[in-house]
Amino acid sequence: MKDSGADGHISAFDFEILRKAFRTAVSEGLTGEAQAWDHARGLIHELTGLSDVEDSIIERIVRP
Repeated sequence: MKDSGADGHISAFDFEILRKAFRTAVSEGLTGEAQAWDHARGLIHELTGLSDVEDSIIERIVRP
């Protein structure tokens, strides 16, 4: 199994970790609704190094 990394690949396991980290940040008030997409992009960037991420990926992290 390939790990997530600079090639832009995000494993299902790492994707779930991103979603949980995002939800925790929102529930603890660390990020607001207005900053939600930027926060999700930042999480993906930290994991993969990519600055250009498809909106459909961000939406899957942000949606309830």
